[in-house]
Amino acid sequence: MSNAHFAAPPAQGGRSSDDLFATLRKLARHYWIVLAVAATAFVVAMIAVRSLTPLYTATAEILIGAPVNDAGSSLAPGERQSVDSEAVQSQARIVTSRTIARRVVEKLALDRDPDFNPYLREDKSLLDTILMRNSSEDKRQAPREEQVALTTEVLLSKVSAGPTDRSHVLNVQTEVEDAHLAARITNAFAELYIEQMLVRQTTMAQQANTWLGGQLDELRRQVDANERAVEEYRRKHGLYEANASTVSDQQLAELNTQLVLAESEKAQAEARLSQAQEVLNSGGELDSIPEVVNSPLIQALEEKQAEIARQAAELSSVYGPMHPRITNIEAQQEDTKRKIDAEVRKIVSSVRNSALTAQARYNAINARLDAAKSEVSESNVDSVELRQLQREADASRTLFENFLERYKRNSAQEQFKQASAWIISPAAAPVRPSFPPKTPILAGTTLMGILLGTLLVLFMESLDRTFRTSDDVVKATGLPNLALVPTFRKSELAGNRAYDPASPFSESIYKLHTRIMFSQPGDPPKVTMFTSAVPDEGKSRISVSLARQLAYAGRRVIIVDGDLRRPSVHKLLGTKNGPGLIDLLNGTSTPDEAVYRDEASGVHAIFAGRSPNGENMLPDVQRLRMLLASLSKHYDTVILDAPPVLVGAEVIHYAQMTDATVFVVRWGKTPKNVVLDGLHQFAGTQARIAGVALAQVNPRLYKRYAEVGLHYRYPARQKTAARLQ
Repeated sequence: MSNAHFAAPPAQGGRSSDDLFATLRKLARHYWIVLAVAATAFVVAMIAVRSLTPLYTATAEILIGAPVNDAGSSLAPGERQSVDSEAVQSQARIVTSRTIARRVVEKLALDRDPDFNPYLREDKSLLDTILMRNSSEDKRQAPREEQVALTTEVLLSKVSAGPTDRSHVLNVQTEVEDAHLAARITNAFAELYIEQMLVRQTTMAQQANTWLGGQLDELRRQVDANERAVEEYRRKHGLYEANASTVSDQQLAELNTQLVLAESEKAQAEARLSQAQEVLNSGGELDSIPEVVNSPLIQALEEKQAEIARQAAELSSVYGPMHPRITNIEAQQEDTKRKIDAEVRKIVSSVRNSALTAQARYNAINARLDAAKSEVSESNVDSVELRQLQREADASRTLFENFLERYKRNSAQEQFKQASAWIISPAAAPVRPSFPPKTPILAGTTLMGILLGTLLVLFMESLDRTFRTSDDVVKATGLPNLALVPTFRKSELAGNRAYDPASPFSESIYKLHTRIMFSQPGDPPKVTMFTSAVPDEGKSRISVSLARQLAYAGRRVIIVDGDLRRPSVHKLLGTKNGPGLIDLLNGTSTPDEAVYRDEASGVHAIFAGRSPNGENMLPDVQRLRMLLASLSKHYDTVILDAPPVLVGAEVIHYAQMTDATVFVVRWGKTPKNVVLDGLHQFAGTQARIAGVALAQVNPRLYKRYAEVGLHYRYPARQKTAARLQ
């Protein structure tokens, strides 16, 4: 089987989970490095924290825009003054102002404290030197004003104020070395801030009252003058008012009302007269006239007429037309009718008189209304100027009343002092220091140590360009990994000790042989060459071990030492180098003289031999080919231990003479690029590369790179039985 290409297969995508698992395995392999770096960082942080001077932070809370209980305030009792975030920020600047800070210094005598007054310190720091005008000046000669000013600067550097989240609560904090002093300073700032606000409010109220008093006197005189001017103008032009309107206006309104009523009465009277005349002229029913119907006399006459008609009807049924009683009844009927007609005419005459009276009243009221209109029209011209005077008087009085109200409110505020802010939480002496923050520092430093250790491990892993697992071999070379051969023990190579078939080393050699047998289709290879890229890879030990294992299994095996520069097969078999390959190919030795037999295992071997002048020579390629062919006929397996491919050029010829080539790589030692360079030497040849064997694998370290262990362990009883076999 020809293997001319040794490039690594293309990497597969979509393996983020595998990459994560691989990264975790890298960290697990060197977890002690991560722990060591983290522990070192923790210890350093602990030492640094203990070396720092602890500082204590005291906090006081002030509510800005406190509820107002001032009787003179324009706000309702309990209502808060409206403030915004900018106002709270402004109050924070006032709390930490230089004025209040100086008062705190004087109140607490901080200029006598060396922690605040650099002039009192024996050992001045660089910052003290910068702050002081003259560092060499004696503290007793420094002006007190300058010391107080410098103490104020130092104090302001230790005090801060700001709103809490988005509320109207202002936090005042002081951070110093003394917990009780921190509380005293913080409370002093808060108390002096409230006191300053009260003083400021009182001063402003006094100034406002002084100004308002002068304005009130002037406004009072102006109001009196304006009101006198209004009354004088009314009197002069007769523009008297009653119920907020002039007399002329009231008369005009009353005449309008009377005119409407008179016009309505006139229309009703004319309608009744027209109806009555129409009934009389047409001879219609008098009952259609409302006045006739409602007249008690007419009603009585009609009842009498009805009674006479009834009597006439009764008499006519008894007497004749000429009977005196009949004529008397008829006379009564005529008399009653005349009376009714006379009464109707009186009623109609009364209706006519009512209509004439309504007309006369309407005309009189209308005439009076016209006269009133003329009078009102004349007075309106005068009212324009009167209204102007009235507006000026009203404006003066409104302004006077507003000023008077403000004057009373300010007077009440001056007597009742209450600030618009109050301390809701005074500062208390803190129990624990706020600096240094031990837990965050230690946690952060430890986390940084873990991160640094992780980066160090990943960096170390990135520098590891060697082969660690079978997957590394397949990905880098494209060749199968035939076996993972663990590190050797002298007892496993010594020819004078029993062979242990149950050992991990023997298991790996057996696996290597099995993979070689199935490395190519058809008949298994008989001539197998072992080579490597560079020396000290372990190929010679693997070759000798494989030969011995096959010999123990009863196979006829011969191993040929083809490394003429650094022969080692004879050393591994525990003997001296004697006549061998060079002697045999040169014809200076016979096969019986050149072939060595290992008594412990039964392995036959041909050592490298020596040249006549004592120096190794390159073998004759044709004779070597014939020798290997002859050996393959007499032995079941022929093993050729070749030199490293990057050292000996003859390896290329050896590869074309053998049935299979095993490329040995030292685990965790040989760089990948060196191995690939060695494999590329076989490119374009007919070399049959069976695969790669990783040698000198450390089983304990291998577990850190692979998911499973290197070998399967036998139980103690089976292991003893295997040894006996």
